[in-house]
Amino acid sequence: MNSLSLTWTLSELLPELGCLHKTEVTGLSQDSRSTKPGDLFIARRGLKTTGAEFAADAVAKGAVAVLLDASQAEAEHLQLILNVPVIAWITKRLGLGVLADRFYHSPSRKLKVVGITGTNGKTSSAHFCVQALEHLGRRTALIGTLGNGFLTNLSDASHTTPDAVDLHRMLAEFLAQGAEAVVMEVSSHAIDQGRIEGVEFDVVGYTNLTRDHLDYHGTEAAYAAAKARLFNEYNVGRQVLNADDPRPATILASIRHGLDRIGFSLTDQSQVVALISKELHPSGMRLQIKLGAQRFELESNLLGEFNIANLLLVSGLLLQLGYPVDTISTALNALEPVTGRMQRISSPQGPTVLVDYAHTPDALEKALAACRAHLTEGQLFVLFGCGGDRDRGKRPMMAAAAEDGSDRVWLTSDNPRNEDPQKILEDTLAGFENPEQVTTEIDRKRAIESVISAATAADIVLLAGKGHESYQEIKGERLPFSDAEVALQVLSAGERT
Repeated sequence: MNSLSLTWTLSELLPELGCLHKTEVTGLSQDSRSTKPGDLFIARRGLKTTGAEFAADAVAKGAVAVLLDASQAEAEHLQLILNVPVIAWITKRLGLGVLADRFYHSPSRKLKVVGITGTNGKTSSAHFCVQALEHLGRRTALIGTLGNGFLTNLSDASHTTPDAVDLHRMLAEFLAQGAEAVVMEVSSHAIDQGRIEGVEFDVVGYTNLTRDHLDYHGTEAAYAAAKARLFNEYNVGRQVLNADDPRPATILASIRHGLDRIGFSLTDQSQVVALISKELHPSGMRLQIKLGAQRFELESNLLGEFNIANLLLVSGLLLQLGYPVDTISTALNALEPVTGRMQRISSPQGPTVLVDYAHTPDALEKALAACRAHLTEGQLFVLFGCGGDRDRGKRPMMAAAAEDGSDRVWLTSDNPRNEDPQKILEDTLAGFENPEQVTTEIDRKRAIESVISAATAADIVLLAGKGHESYQEIKGERLPFSDAEVALQVLSAGERT
């Protein structure tokens, strides 16, 4: 989708770089394969490429100028070859996000922008926040794991948070389509790589910090530092932080003072947003929530204490956006579950099957605890795997979480990617105290069939790890696969027998 019509001269767009060219550009492109006539091609230096090698292809497709991440001499040399303006890009003078924000006329400043960061809970909280704002009459778009756009028409997302050019383009397009607000998940990768540069956030929510993405960040300290950068280096207005999280000290200690900050808590009623009471039952929960000096009742069909935390976070975000408590209460009471997040797949005769994205030790532990809290009789079964080409250190930790939190465990493949699935299973099995009691099946479909067939109507089956994903990544190929669809097929087949 691109309903935008924009034109800039290079001299207007790039004054920091001393550019005097009057060439008109009508778009920005970082990928020569998708370059359109009139684009300014941005040739960024990567880990393995300089960007310059793609410039000729971009010009052949209609790019009218090149912004080159290189020296002035290299830019002049390339300009002689391409016969279009090539501008040496000094990134310290002009960041990519600042450039994109300028080109698209600062769309974030014309929207209410809500950012949500943290290890777990970003996706559900973002989705709930969009639902709530829509219920309150504010047309709201979503940017995140489940897709980009309005809830009725989400497009697939290749990254949780898009790159800077795509992000500002999306914001501008949403604005042109009538959006008044945008809620976006902000990943640690996006913060570290500057993808959110130039975005002005009205409020940012922080969920929690647990072990994840160490394949990228290297250490948990570096991961925490990346999260803190969101509050210190970007345009953040107000904040809503998890006061219960055992690890926020690293972040809070480094966040600059003077920001409008409130906390939410499941245990500390002195916080601005706090849980007063809860009553869990098989079909959901009944809560009493404190917002400032007021309280309200919430009846929800959501499952799990972590969803209580998500609801508290969303309450705080809405409060920071200026909504009164009575309207917040109305909006939260209308929320529906999120696809692939404790998504219930059930049948009259079969067990309750829940599909969840839990793929970290902390998330799996919390998902199992949530299931246990809603289990009135019967047993709790869990099926999970560990992703390939990712942090191997969390595999035994995932095993421990599954073994401690459930009655029976099925170990299978997640997204093996380019690793040997059998080797991943062996690594994970090493984390069990009683591996002989674990049912192993590499084929995820057969494993799902096995665990559901073993369960009774009184049992709960948690299919963990893939959630909303509609594929399984094996040897570099994404094959169609959905936990929810397979579970529904198995349950439907059971009803017919």
